[in-house]
Amino acid sequence: MLSEREKTILFLICKEYLKNKEPVGSRYLWKKYKLPYSPSTIRYIMSDLEDKNLVYQPYSSAGRVPTDEGLKLYLEHLLLNLNEDVNFSLNEKEFLKEDIFKEISKSLSKKTNLLSFSLDLSYKDAKIDFIQLIPLASKQYLCLISLNNAQSLHKSFCLPNQIDKNTLLYIQNYLNKILKGLSIKEAYLKLLKFENKEAFLLETFREIIKILANSSENIYFYGTYNLVENVNNLEEIKLLLKVLEEKENILNISKSILESLQGNLSIILGTEIDKEIFSDFSFVVSKVKQKGKDIGLIGLIGPKFMEYEKAIKYVEKASNIISSYFSE
Repeated sequence: MLSEREKTILFLICKEYLKNKEPVGSRYLWKKYKLPYSPSTIRYIMSDLEDKNLVYQPYSSAGRVPTDEGLKLYLEHLLLNLNEDVNFSLNEKEFLKEDIFKEISKSLSKKTNLLSFSLDLSYKDAKIDFIQLIPLASKQYLCLISLNNAQSLHKSFCLPNQIDKNTLLYIQNYLNKILKGLSIKEAYLKLLKFENKEAFLLETFREIIKILANSSENIYFYGTYNLVENVNNLEEIKLLLKVLEEKENILNISKSILESLQGNLSIILGTEIDKEIFSDFSFVVSKVKQKGKDIGLIGLIGPKFMEYEKAIKYVEKASNIISSYFSE
């Protein structure tokens, strides 16, 4: 348990260290903030904080630097003492429901110059209402899947052979017969088990399976360059790009974060992520909700020295925009 004066000194050390990236001295804090404690008293408090593993002295006679544990306390303090007052708006009415996570993520990256990411699970528990197969051109078709949550999936696909309208209608009716009322995941698993010797059915089902497989858990991220430019080592840049390029990595990280979050909004230090490459970065994340239920996650990844106050406000605003859109 920290005393009020220990909290004051710890939070000021964190604030100044994040701003200047240098150890923070007692006399500097005393002079800048006109503290009611003498420099010697501040040094004594710093020593107590060091005993509690909240700050450390990088070298003899230097000021103090926060440990990750100390920094975490400061960031939690920020979360509790910020008001949402950023100028971040988006005419979400321009977008389909299925595009809102993607569009907000894109805008979030542009506003903050950080890497944004979002996990869209809004389809996860939705049930299939109706499937429609529409011919577009020779051997090309559109699959439109209407869901019971007012969303829809739509994706074009190609087949090796042309299918006439009657056959297409037969396939459509068959799909509706066996998949109506199932979730996307249930429908995907059911089609995987399907056995039929008729090639036109297997070929079409194979394409529908691909659409379903890519729809229940969608991950989006934008602004990779914003993250990479904070890495100086070429080998680390290559490794970071490899991690980011493998969509499954970000998907698994996002799902893990969502499952572990206690509140709606949080800051996670890179050292807490099961990927060493993120050790010098931080995650600012927020749950997205629909009528009290978690339907996704949106966040920013940036350097440990990022402007946390700005990042927190933008992420919270982005989350509120998406949540309100799904609550209508």
